[in-house]
Amino acid sequence: MGKSSLAAEFPNVIFLIGPNEGGINDLKSAGKVRADIPVGTAASWQETVELLDDLATKEHPYQFLALDSLSEFQSLLFKHVVQSLCGASQDKFAAYGHGYALSVPLWEEMLRKLERLRQERGMGIVLLAHSTITKFNDPQREAYDRIIVDLHDSPKASLLKPVEKFASDIGFIDARIELLEDKSNRQKAKGGRYRDIHFEATAVYDAKSRFGLVDPVSLGENATQGYQNLISTMHKVREQNQAVPVSA
Repeated sequence: MGKSSLAAEFPNVIFLIGPNEGGINDLKSAGKVRADIPVGTAASWQETVELLDDLATKEHPYQFLALDSLSEFQSLLFKHVVQSLCGASQDKFAAYGHGYALSVPLWEEMLRKLERLRQERGMGIVLLAHSTITKFNDPQREAYDRIIVDLHDSPKASLLKPVEKFASDIGFIDARIELLEDKSNRQKAKGGRYRDIHFEATAVYDAKSRFGLVDPVSLGENATQGYQNLISTMHKVREQNQAVPVSA
């Protein structure tokens, strides 16, 4: 959907990726993003934590940090918990959600490190994530499907909820697709080339914006256009917010 290429448009960005998330390197090799974008690969949860600490304590020119992707770092965390806190037993990790509960404090610690980068170093944090479809049990009506960030989420242990609390804005990227019926009354899809990013939650997908973004933002025909549209929209919203008089 163009998540990595969009993040690559942010100025002075550095990528931190998991061992199985090589999209940004593929884009660099194909010449679709700048070749000089620095990319660090974390092979373990411990390396993830150490790299974040380095960014917080050492001098560097980076203005933005892109984590690609949250699903990858979740996997590194679960492997770490299995080995370090569950005696290398996958069964012990899975039993009664024990491993997931042990994972939550470590995940929240990582988010605090990101908050430190944001507050003390002035870095913008871009968290890239895959999506998944889940059944939402609405107490007022029949259950229905929703699209959410692909992170573990259960009543006893959630990695998703701390991310939703940490993030100021959550955007859902969707392709523009039109369904048409042919002569046999079968539906065929048309379009898909153009994409939008949505910041207002609906019954279908999760999203939010503390910044005040409401209307879908067009990602244009390429990442550069998408980034420019996003920044332009944010500036417009900021100007509108400043123009609104504050009542006593």
